[in-house]
Amino acid sequence: MKYSIFTYTFLSRFFLLIFFAFLFVTATCEKVNILDTTICANSDFSDGNFNGWTACYGHFSTPCTSLGFDTTGAHPLFKIIPAPGWYDANTCYGLLNVYPGNSYVARLGDTMYTSAINKEAELKYNVTVTSTSYLFIYRYAPVLQTGGHPVGEQPDFRVEVTDSTGALLDSCGYFYFPAPVSGPPPSGWHLCTNVNNGNVYWKDWTTVGMDLTPFFGQTVTINFRARGCWYNTHFGYAYVTAFCGYLVVRTAMCEGDSSATLTAPPGFTYLWSNNDTTESIVVPHPVTGSSYSCTLTALNGCQVTITDTLSYTIINTNFTHGSACTNSPTQFNDSSYVNQNAVVNWSWNFGDGTPVVNGVANPTHSFTNAGTYNVKLISFSTEGCKDSITKQVAVDTLPVINNPVNREQICSNHGTNIILTTNVTNPLFTWTATSSSMTLTGFSNMSTPTPGPINQVLVNSANHPDSVTYIITPYKGMCQGLPFTYVVVVFPKPNVNYTPAAPAICADQTTNIQLTSSLPNTSYSWTAASDSLDVTGYGPGSGNVIAQTLHQPGFSIEYVTYHVVPMANSCPGDTVNIVVLINPKPHLLTNPMDQTICSKASTNIVLVSSCPGTSYTWTSAVVTGNITGNGAGSGSPIIQLLTNNLSTQGQVNYTIHPTTGSCIV
Repeated sequence: MKYSIFTYTFLSRFFLLIFFAFLFVTATCEKVNILDTTICANSDFSDGNFNGWTACYGHFSTPCTSLGFDTTGAHPLFKIIPAPGWYDANTCYGLLNVYPGNSYVARLGDTMYTSAINKEAELKYNVTVTSTSYLFIYRYAPVLQTGGHPVGEQPDFRVEVTDSTGALLDSCGYFYFPAPVSGPPPSGWHLCTNVNNGNVYWKDWTTVGMDLTPFFGQTVTINFRARGCWYNTHFGYAYVTAFCGYLVVRTAMCEGDSSATLTAPPGFTYLWSNNDTTESIVVPHPVTGSSYSCTLTALNGCQVTITDTLSYTIINTNFTHGSACTNSPTQFNDSSYVNQNAVVNWSWNFGDGTPVVNGVANPTHSFTNAGTYNVKLISFSTEGCKDSITKQVAVDTLPVINNPVNREQICSNHGTNIILTTNVTNPLFTWTATSSSMTLTGFSNMSTPTPGPINQVLVNSANHPDSVTYIITPYKGMCQGLPFTYVVVVFPKPNVNYTPAAPAICADQTTNIQLTSSLPNTSYSWTAASDSLDVTGYGPGSGNVIAQTLHQPGFSIEYVTYHVVPMANSCPGDTVNIVVLINPKPHLLTNPMDQTICSKASTNIVLVSSCPGTSYTWTSAVVTGNITGNGAGSGSPIIQLLTNNLSTQGQVNYTIHPTTGSCIV
């Protein structure tokens, strides 16, 4: 089998100027030609890099010793050239090094007369053949300096196209050219003399097309190689790019047209079924269903025949759009499609009196006022067939949160009350809530738009203030406004510690209750109450010490309860109840009667108190006479054997101290 391949050399600069002038004129017409756009990712280096390609480099005699791309240094072996490029000085400024219409091309090989070690570079690309990539086109423009060396040692350029087994795709997939030793350039080549100690043979952009239909489902590999000479003293490099597309005849025929234009892929010689030999033919009075074929021939004789059945181009116009908000770009996206060729031009009327936008597939547009607008799109196919659609687009006012304040302070265990004001009615909101502290809880996010206000009970368990930051986004219809930041500072609740832990006093004594808190600058206030009407001396107060003299004349234990409220940063803490026990003063129900006893007789003084549990201590003193046997003691009764050592009457006095709890009389 002879595989099909086609080759052509690009137009001279003179015809390029005429060609681009023609494009400039016709681009404003309804009927325009679609430019070639590769469907093989980055085969034309349109990403501005080598993504999708592989490479290696080395020496003339030992090629591909290093894998990867040598793209740095003074003499990189691989370089991306952006449009519009420049005229290569090594070609006497005859070669424009970026193929017209491309955004980028790649250069492989060294460009200088130098003894750099590596002068051999290879660049590979794999094409998986599908129904959309039957046509594979590669383009090259080699620049080779002759060193006058023997054949086989000269700089050269090679292209190999292989199938999935590595077999060369016949002569149609192969090109090899070494720099001539001397003499005039071969046919299709040019000569530039006296360039860096050597003459340069160069070839203008050449396009090679291949029919990959026999390799459906396989992977085809193209390999470009450029080498300097054997001695690393003369350069050899090339500019390359590649393209994948459909192998079809393009039909330009709209419904109602009196003629149809059929165009074959560019760059070949042609023979149509009507014996026409031009790239495009005009069919008068076309009849749908009629077939026309064209045989494409490359300079090396490789051929392929493609057939087209006439049909009208039917274009279906449609579009989608994003959120439409006042004074904010609305994204419009064309979704028009055709049964053949492509959608290549667009005319947008946004219905708000602004100028029509032409030639942009996916424009953005800002509406000044809210309302409903009739947006009309007219889309055009390659040959100028057109269709239109009008859709109503509702434009909402872009919501803006215009709160006069963006900060508030609350106490722990209290709820936020973030009331949001906007420039629209009935807005909705989402928010995120964050805090840098793990001791602050109670906040949460809201990802579903909901009305305000934001009410969340926040708890600060630390002993210092902390904050929650709310990032709030307003919505109105499809419109999302700018985020608004609102900070809530949460002060902790102060606590109360007090000493003594179980305060108790005697009647008529003063309390000494010390109040403290783990939160600095805490103040305290209190109220007081007692169940007994007999207790007096208590009342409300403030400060960090409760010092009140409490009276109770009764004979039982009484209580006063202090309700202490701590306060810090205007935040009250929980009320703490401090109960003070008031022990009564014990009293003897009856004073013991003076007693007269004989010497060497015992006293029997019985003590009875008004307070249960009263204990007694006493002391004694001899007032007159010489009496022995008396002393101090405790308990009841007082029994002591007294002896009068004189012949006259003597007297002993007893001082009794009743005690109840810690209260002593």
